[in-house]
Amino acid sequence: MRYLILLALLLAAPAGAQLYEDQLEPAELGIEELAATVVPPSVYVGPEACRPCHEAAYVKWLGSKHARTSVWLHTRMARTLIAPRHGIKASSPEKSAVCLGCHGTGVDAPAAYRDPGFRIREGVSCEKCHGPGADHVRDPKIDLRRPAETFCAENCHRPKESHAVVGAKPFSFATFYPKISHLEPKQDQ
Repeated sequence: MRYLILLALLLAAPAGAQLYEDQLEPAELGIEELAATVVPPSVYVGPEACRPCHEAAYVKWLGSKHARTSVWLHTRMARTLIAPRHGIKASSPEKSAVCLGCHGTGVDAPAAYRDPGFRIREGVSCEKCHGPGADHVRDPKIDLRRPAETFCAENCHRPKESHAVVGAKPFSFATFYPKISHLEPKQDQ
């Protein structure tokens, strides 16, 4: 019996261990180079909260490069080539608020503005482009941002010498937007 209880506790630990990020401030999560936290207009809830009503958009996101943007920060190329050319001072790109500003979501949000299901390092998730979603989840009549070309180009997809050196293609909204577009017709609710 004692072994069964121990086994149950060990199996339950990983699930519970992931519910910490909403309780820690960015610095406590090891995020470096963050000038200040910013109070967002709503609470970040994470892509799983969007999924029940937006399954097709969720699936498209999962298959997109946006869903894997934070993975690039763990590469040798990011550490040895891109980060130094971009002037990153953090101990590693995956800990840099500068890098996570484009490769993550809600990096500058205080802990109180992150639900337990939200993860900064899940890449460019729904709320990076559409804004924090707690109010919309509570009341779907509350519209979220529908980003346009200027939003994408000004917030993340601006030319960076550090990215060009590794052969990153210049951003072309007309070329890349259809690959991630998932706009659904507005429904009366």
